[in-house]
Amino acid sequence: MRSLGLAALILATACTPGRVDPAAPPITTNNPDSLLPRTVGAFHFVEQHVYEERNAGYSYRYDGPGGVWADVYRYPIRMVDERCDEACGARAAQEEMDTYVTGIVPELNRRGVYGTVTVVRQSTIKMHYRGKDRRVRHVVLTVEGPKLNYTSHQLLVADRSSMFKVRFSTPGLEDRGGSVAAARSFTQGLLEGIRPEYTCHVGRWGGDPVAMDVTFDRMSPEQLREAVPGVLEGLGYRVHSVEAEPSIWFTEPRFSRPAGREETGPAAAHPGVQVVVVVHGDTAAHVSVQALALCDLGRAGQTSGDTRRETTLELLSSMEVMAGLKDAGGGE
Repeated sequence: MRSLGLAALILATACTPGRVDPAAPPITTNNPDSLLPRTVGAFHFVEQHVYEERNAGYSYRYDGPGGVWADVYRYPIRMVDERCDEACGARAAQEEMDTYVTGIVPELNRRGVYGTVTVVRQSTIKMHYRGKDRRVRHVVLTVEGPKLNYTSHQLLVADRSSMFKVRFSTPGLEDRGGSVAAARSFTQGLLEGIRPEYTCHVGRWGGDPVAMDVTFDRMSPEQLREAVPGVLEGLGYRVHSVEAEPSIWFTEPRFSRPAGREETGPAAAHPGVQVVVVVHGDTAAHVSVQALALCDLGRAGQTSGDTRRETTLELLSSMEVMAGLKDAGGGE
């Protein structure tokens, strides 16, 4: 198993520093359907679909003039490295598109799902996203179907743990009036209009994660792996697994204590905490839990002692997960 740094799994976020009203909440959670712009040039948002399958993410449909349409997919990155920086994201996008071209397209043709899908050309370009030039994979395909022939431009960009895939489609099997330029223009406009998933009103929390390691003698590694998703979901986390590493789970940030453990007053301030769980071993069940706060609480994070509230909540989150796993194993 690869070594795993928590920073590799923090969701793609952007927090806004600056002067803050002391009464303002420390964090704003933006609704998933408001992350993407409602319009991109002449294209208008039509609908959003949330997939039930874990790790499948969301899709968004935009309609444009002349029968042109665009589907945008957002889903967790399927490759985890020591730190998923720009280079890691570029590698992930490369592998993702290579798998699509060499594996998925032939399978689609074998099954006749869309008719005949042909890869016309591939390229790697640069687009500006969140203050940086990103490498974007661009694959052009033609689809000859029983009811419709069209050209599909697929552009893929990765940012830390999230991927955005744009499928820009034009009727017909030829480059109608510069569809390559139109697909790239739409994608750049989309990237420029994406809102951050979470807005930290003071700034990102800069402390270290709290980590705990425990060996469970009464559980096999397989029993422990089976217990992890249910324990995390029972504590109110939205859970993702890592396809390439079936013994790793990571969560989206949770912004409150679990039901029945809520707090009131100043103690209710919550920075959002993300948890990563890794199960090790083939015979002994060894588990590592890391918890990292997302946002700096500012004044609300100050306590009577030296320990910041953000760190305290990281510790509590790790202990809650460990206690849940212990209960799942019969309270050893």
